[in-house]
Amino acid sequence: MNNQDLLCNGDPAHGHQAQIGKTLKQSKPWWRPARGERAGPNIVFVLLDDLGFSDFGCYGGEIRTPNIDALAAGGLRYVQYTTVPMCTPARAALMTGKNPHSVGCGWLTHANPGYPGYQAGEISADAPTVPELLREAGYATYGVGKWHNTPDYRVTPGGDRSSWPLQRGFDRYYGFLGAETNFFSPGHLIEGNEFVQIDEYTKDYYTTDDWTARAIRYLRDHASGDPAQPFYLYVAHNAPHVPLQARPEEIASYDGVYDGGWDAVREARFAQQKAMGLVPPQWRLGAGSPGVPSWESVPDAARPLMAYYMQIFAAMVEGIDRSVGALVAELKRLGQFDNTLFVITSDNGASSIGGPEGAANIFEKRVTKIGRAHV
Repeated sequence: MNNQDLLCNGDPAHGHQAQIGKTLKQSKPWWRPARGERAGPNIVFVLLDDLGFSDFGCYGGEIRTPNIDALAAGGLRYVQYTTVPMCTPARAALMTGKNPHSVGCGWLTHANPGYPGYQAGEISADAPTVPELLREAGYATYGVGKWHNTPDYRVTPGGDRSSWPLQRGFDRYYGFLGAETNFFSPGHLIEGNEFVQIDEYTKDYYTTDDWTARAIRYLRDHASGDPAQPFYLYVAHNAPHVPLQARPEEIASYDGVYDGGWDAVREARFAQQKAMGLVPPQWRLGAGSPGVPSWESVPDAARPLMAYYMQIFAAMVEGIDRSVGALVAELKRLGQFDNTLFVITSDNGASSIGGPEGAANIFEKRVTKIGRAHV
């Protein structure tokens, strides 16, 4: 076998530019470019789940989001941003820059109807992802939180891992692969390519805090290893997706804020958006969303519960803001903030899961509907 055969057939030598002679003196070594050479700014991408357009303070909302508002004040706010109104397709579009149908993600991970463009939420193998491309360009890639681009039947200990985060471009990953989970006691947490073995969560456990702590650990580990190498950090919150869950004291901090109902909230946010110049002054507030009753039509006995739902949602969003504040503080402590592109967005708008009255168990509600359909 000659040297040309080695270059064609031997993986270690493929693309290698060393000159190999019969003796060491007649040979000339060569080294591949180091992967860690800086290729651009750091990137922190924070993805939220089912956040409405006006929920942040910097978009006219009453929810307390000072850290996000501060980033917006020093950066850009987009008002004509388009996303896909479902979790899995939106993430596939974000990860690939392509129409989700073209990469097999026209629907969610629990559905594989057997048609092109609908392959249970799994991104096509020939569609490069952002972390894959950035890693090739010299970036370290870290991910935490919700994934939702692996078919549910592959989220098993012995399942095919080809569409898990580490196989789609991430050096390190910690989170869950499904659509939703309990914020106080999540199921099937993943670290790398393995299920995390947890018998019991601590009383103060909350997923938003867990993702934040792990993201900060990744930042610190990176800084201690090779601070000159650029990194991509993907923080995919499951908040404020259902189930709506927050700590009691955080919910209580919004007592009375929503007693006037959602119609009053819409009007106040729209007026604030006009004052902030986010919408033209001649615009008028449109009719409410189909299926959402006017606050006046909500029975008096049901109003406290409806207001409480809104309090929970607000507390969840404020928790995300604290997470963003912690990440910004850590980047500044590490001296990396000024060289970091920080992006915050959501995969969908506000969701109607649970119906107009809410549901204690959405799976039970779905089964009930299916059962009635078969009666």
